[in-house]
Amino acid sequence: MRKATIDPEASLKLLRTPFPDHQISQLPKETKAQIDARRADRRLSVRCQVCGQYHHRDSIHLDYVGHAALTDRLLDADLEWNWEPVAFTDDGQPARDKAGGMWIKLTVAGVTRLGYGHADGKSGGDAIKEIIGDALRNAAMRFGAALDLWHKGELHLPDGDGSEDENGASGPSAVLQALISNVPKTSKEHAVAWKDKQKEQIDGLSEHEFEEFRSAWVANLQALSEQKSSKPTETKPSGTKPISSAEQKRQLAEIEKDLIDVHTEAALKMCADGWQAKAEKDGWSRDYKIEAKKRFDRRRREIIEAEASSGQQDVDDYFPGDSHPQSDVRNHPLNAG
Repeated sequence: MRKATIDPEASLKLLRTPFPDHQISQLPKETKAQIDARRADRRLSVRCQVCGQYHHRDSIHLDYVGHAALTDRLLDADLEWNWEPVAFTDDGQPARDKAGGMWIKLTVAGVTRLGYGHADGKSGGDAIKEIIGDALRNAAMRFGAALDLWHKGELHLPDGDGSEDENGASGPSAVLQALISNVPKTSKEHAVAWKDKQKEQIDGLSEHEFEEFRSAWVANLQALSEQKSSKPTETKPSGTKPISSAEQKRQLAEIEKDLIDVHTEAALKMCADGWQAKAEKDGWSRDYKIEAKKRFDRRRREIIEAEASSGQQDVDDYFPGDSHPQSDVRNHPLNAG
């Protein structure tokens, strides 16, 4: 018997609410070719400034929500949420299938849906915990938890299709509006990682729309750079002398960090535009501008070489929770934290 009355509709709607930025982390995702190359040549491995892990320098990142944040959301939706295995063994233990996985039933606000979990090669007690956690994450996805993270693009676009308004003026398309409004404003690293995932939609923009998006993107990068470098105790008046050589050197290091998560030529151009605007504003010397250009030129060559040799499959071409056909990393945004 329930101790408190809950509103099932409100509880289920809460599960679909996007997770706040502070509960979203970055999960590195390497292709099998990148894993093999990294193991053969340790120089290709970097300590990532975005996720804090070691991985191939050209790997992408996926947004994900950890197990603790998911459990917190389930408790917010229904304090008495519950799960149970679909089948039991003769001695009363949860039954696993021939592949070692387990089907469960997750019940939230009186609604029950199935989920499947697998340990992916782990053994012992860790395997049991991994199976349970993976099954819960998989079942929670059926309720809509974190769908906006694993889906490539936007699940729901704003109303409107870019047609003419009542005055006959042609307004921006819904896709363009969604792209501009959803650009992350937390950090440049997060913004660049997000934009890489929107490549299909960005490539589909008209020339005019792309220029409008590019202007908004550059303005956002510049704002993030100023926010990161600004100090609360002082403001930099206009017309001051150029920044010091030490500061220009520090900003070159920042460019190196930004380039870690740049994987397309379009993303590279936007990143370069943002830094060019900042270099002009801060009065970089000619020598440091040349050094910055060398870094962008080098990254462009790496991107071209990677695109020529990569056999990477689109992230959205296989089902979340399944293993990537060219990688041993699972493609599910809800991973145990």
